[in-house]
Amino acid sequence: MNRTWIELDREALAHNIRRYQSLLPAGCRIMGVVKADAYGHGAVPVSHHLEELGAEFLAVSNLEEAVQLRRGEVRSPILILGYTPAQYARDLAEMDLRQEVHSLAYARELEARLVGTDSRLQVHLKLDTGMARLGFFCQEGERVLEELLTVTRMPHLEVEGMFTHFPVADSLDPADEAFTREQFRLFQRF
Repeated sequence: MNRTWIELDREALAHNIRRYQSLLPAGCRIMGVVKADAYGHGAVPVSHHLEELGAEFLAVSNLEEAVQLRRGEVRSPILILGYTPAQYARDLAEMDLRQEVHSLAYARELEARLVGTDSRLQVHLKLDTGMARLGFFCQEGERVLEELLTVTRMPHLEVEGMFTHFPVADSLDPADEAFTREQFRLFQRF
């Protein structure tokens, strides 16, 4: 019987990181996405290797994955790309985790959980630039801009970054390329 396995080539990973670093403008940092156990390669060891290679941030899907990295002594900033119930806001801040914020209502829930503490939770704003799944819906223009600005004024939330999702960025179809370019234009505008 044939068996299936995965091998992680540490030298290939190092080569890829160096290549990306050479293509980025000065001041840009690399975030290694290690969700789903680093896609089956072992989140803790891959995270440590990425740290050694100069990745300054890591990203995971959920709080459980972030806790696993912290327990594995991963010290880099970690962004949780998915939803975390607001009841864990203090835990997020205490573990120095970053949380995505996809709506003004969610930001208010996180803020309310931190009132009465000295904690500040670092957050990244999730912008929906056309995928229509989750995030501040940028097609709504000025209203969404006001919501984003409201989040930046919350005393217990510190907006550290923004991100979006380009669902068809790897497609060569001209319609998909045009869609991705429009998403990028909208993201840059915001």
